[in-house]
Amino acid sequence: MTDLRTSRRTLLKAVGPVLLRATGLVTVQAAGAGGCARDPDAVEVVVMWSGGELGAFRAVVNEFSRESGRPVRIVPVGEQVHELLQARLDADNPPDVAVVPLPGLIKAYAREHRVMPIDPALAEGVPKDLLESVTVDGELFGLWVKAAHKSLFWYRPSTLAGTAPPGTWSDLLAIVRTMALSSRAPLSIGAADGWVVTDWFENVLAGLDGGEVYRQLARGENQWRSDVVRKALARLGEAWSIAGAFPDGPARALLTQFEESVFDVFTNDRAGMVFEGDFVAAVVERLRRAGRLPESPLVFRFPATDGPPPLVVGGDVAARMTESPGSRELIQWLARPGSLDSWIKRGGFLSPNLNTPPDRYPTPLARMLAAEIRTEKVHFDLSDQLTGRLSSSQGRGLAQILTEFFAAVSVPGGDRSALIERVQAQLADAAEWDLPRVQEARY
Repeated sequence: MTDLRTSRRTLLKAVGPVLLRATGLVTVQAAGAGGCARDPDAVEVVVMWSGGELGAFRAVVNEFSRESGRPVRIVPVGEQVHELLQARLDADNPPDVAVVPLPGLIKAYAREHRVMPIDPALAEGVPKDLLESVTVDGELFGLWVKAAHKSLFWYRPSTLAGTAPPGTWSDLLAIVRTMALSSRAPLSIGAADGWVVTDWFENVLAGLDGGEVYRQLARGENQWRSDVVRKALARLGEAWSIAGAFPDGPARALLTQFEESVFDVFTNDRAGMVFEGDFVAAVVERLRRAGRLPESPLVFRFPATDGPPPLVVGGDVAARMTESPGSRELIQWLARPGSLDSWIKRGGFLSPNLNTPPDRYPTPLARMLAAEIRTEKVHFDLSDQLTGRLSSSQGRGLAQILTEFFAAVSVPGGDRSALIERVQAQLADAAEWDLPRVQEARY
């Protein structure tokens, strides 16, 4: 288990060029800017996954290697994906394929002619909204391989014994305030991973104003100073500033990574609930297999703010970064029906392809979540669509600004209104940096 005092970014910088060998036909290595000497028959794939997700993807591409005879070299880079890809592109040594949850980055590369178009026929069954997020000038530049339902709270049955799950934001606040007075904190949050904090913000924002401002921001419109964004930040401030909300306080939350936040609920019994996507199921399953799961989890949807409960969906998209035959074959193989069945059966995976039969999912919960992303109005993860200085990996991106907001708003006695105004100004200024590209694209 990672030392809580060490961030994932620090670890990634520390490992540098160290090579990690995996069993089978697939090699997993840490990322160097220029890349290593390459087998001309191998397919090099950059991913952001780690832990169980990386292991599941390794199993998928092992099947590809057995069928095709092509070895695959996986380069896991975590949150440093933008820096690594930029360095590799500058060195004229791009990986063959990049699988990232960042459609905004893929579109930026498409405008620079740094990724290859993909045959639209390979994306049959993928919702139009997802396809549009990686389409530039009528051409498709990414294949969606994984979806994630990101509007869930996970909890032990004993946490809400005799209490109905909250249906509204006010209900959630009431439960948090009541539980904060007990010996177990109500909420666990992996605030060391900035994407967790952005997921909170996105769910609150998607539930306001019918999601219209959310959609405007996703299109690149600078609405960060709007009353709706202010209201979303105020709602978050209400929850995050409750004394006793987090185990050992918000300072420890800022050192807690995502998986540890799940452990704090289901193994360490330090918190009652944790908010995050369907991929929590994979962490819980590992705990169950290790005999460290006292109670099977229950879930409830992120509560409504103004209107119906929000549904935020994330996902990972594969882009071809070279014209190599191996990159083409791997993309075609990932698009083939059944190619990802091993990951579906493993759990913690939802297919973005609506043609995937529901009975392939291993649990009733997975089948329910798959049905929800098929039938409800969804909002694609906002932070993953942003470009420029607001993108996840750039300078004062959304994740960093919101993490700083979490740290500040959770301190008792502060001027919350002034803090929110300052955060809105930071977000608006960061968005202004990318405005010329947005205007050019629009007009």
